[in-house]
Amino acid sequence: MLQLYPGAARRRADVGRPVPGSRLPAAVSSAMSAAVHTVRGSGRALTLLAFLGFAVAGVLGKFAYAQGAEPLSLLVVRFAAAVVVLVVLGRRQLLAIPRRTIAILLALGTVFTGQSMAFYSAVEVAPVGLVVVVVAVYPVIVMLLDSLLARRVPSVARLSLLVVALAGLWLAAGMPTGRLDLGVLLALVCAIVYATYMRLSEPLLSGVPPLVATTWVTMGGLLSAAALVPLVVPAWPTMAGVGIAALHGAFATALPVVALYAAVQRMGATQVASLGPAEPIMATAFAAVALGEPVTAVQVAGGALVLSTVAALAGVRPRAVLPRVPGASALRRRPLPRPRPRVRVRPVLRRRMEESRV
Repeated sequence: MLQLYPGAARRRADVGRPVPGSRLPAAVSSAMSAAVHTVRGSGRALTLLAFLGFAVAGVLGKFAYAQGAEPLSLLVVRFAAAVVVLVVLGRRQLLAIPRRTIAILLALGTVFTGQSMAFYSAVEVAPVGLVVVVVAVYPVIVMLLDSLLARRVPSVARLSLLVVALAGLWLAAGMPTGRLDLGVLLALVCAIVYATYMRLSEPLLSGVPPLVATTWVTMGGLLSAAALVPLVVPAWPTMAGVGIAALHGAFATALPVVALYAAVQRMGATQVASLGPAEPIMATAFAAVALGEPVTAVQVAGGALVLSTVAALAGVRPRAVLPRVPGASALRRRPLPRPRPRVRVRPVLRRRMEESRV
């Protein structure tokens, strides 16, 4: 479920924007605006295509389970297929980064494996629509981690969004009054691990190309998942299940990542992230159609609260915290000195002054 690599380009595409103060002919201006709309339209199409690939992940996992697969065996085949596709696409850039960075990316792959294990274990015991709604709350957890690491109290607006998100999770989980379902707990673990991965990897991966980072992280996930096979000894699927898992790795993991990076280059990471709530909606619709999962009005209301919270969280700015200077309250504001007026000297007088100096 690796989507936007945290070190991805955060700049917006300023394609076709004229320099402030310059004037362009009407024909040129209209042609440039049409080109900008075309680029942004293709960016939205690529974003929705990527989210479509991510949305079918849970459904493909259910199909693989029906063919005898387990979460670990599914991950091994999925990572192997994704690594093959990613290596073919970015083979010329994989060794262009330092070895220390490669080691960090491989280590992050173990965190990616833990997040994926939690997600597909939740999908195994809970409806796909419920799992994706619970996992979609990870931006709120990232906000809490940022506040915790910065040692500051979140603003009132962010705390209000947190309360709304918890209420939405309660509704989406079926308004439980006692213990939470195992699938909901595993989905929460997935969201926490994914938020931790996002928070830890962002300062470590600045300057690394997104495709290269995703390839090495996925390779690290494959190695860590393969290392768990002798310990867990999972059940392996049939040939049909292996084909479904390989399809999952190629078309629901690798290619959506490539489409997402292409969308970021066209329209910027901010606008791509604004379309993020479309993925859980797509996943819930696919699960309802392909698996016949029931969707109640209460769950729809809870999902709407969670997704609206995630969408609103991007528009709330963090509260600035200014350091306190000891004794600053005792300082008095002193007026600034007025600038001295410049004396204008006439050219004739200036010439005479220069002659007298000579």
